[in-house]
Amino acid sequence: MVEKLRTIVISTFLLNTSELWKRLRVRKVGIIGCGAIGTVITKAVERGTVECDELILYDYNMEKAEKLKKSLHFPVTVVKSLEEMIKSRPLVIVEAASQQAVKDYVNKILAENIELIVMSVGALLDLDVKSKKIHVPSRARSHWRFRCHF
Repeated sequence: MVEKLRTIVISTFLLNTSELWKRLRVRKVGIIGCGAIGTVITKAVERGTVECDELILYDYNMEKAEKLKKSLHFPVTVVKSLEEMIKSRPLVIVEAASQQAVKDYVNKILAENIELIVMSVGALLDLDVKSKKIHVPSRARSHWRFRCHF
């Protein structure tokens, strides 16, 4: 089950974000959420599946973020808030936390002209946000369209 989750997350993440990665030169990436999905993405970075020069981790549970950082052998910074993450100037932030995190953070991230990859796509149904800076993994988007009858 864990291996299947890892495969699904990485494949959907890579399918829709490969063009974005190509445009980014120095790949400083922020990740909101250090649970199952955030961990899978960070491990993909460590293995070189996802190209990145530095990770910035944020989780409301600092212990989770610190534990994940200790498990990695890669440049990682743990921050205490979204504002601190934004000050680090990542070129892209991956939301891997929750629909509520998307609702709380999307406008702040977009206001700073930072690319945002949303894993909890259901939150976008409740928001009136239009931006070319928002990216949605392709399988998640397909599921979202199916559920919404688009």
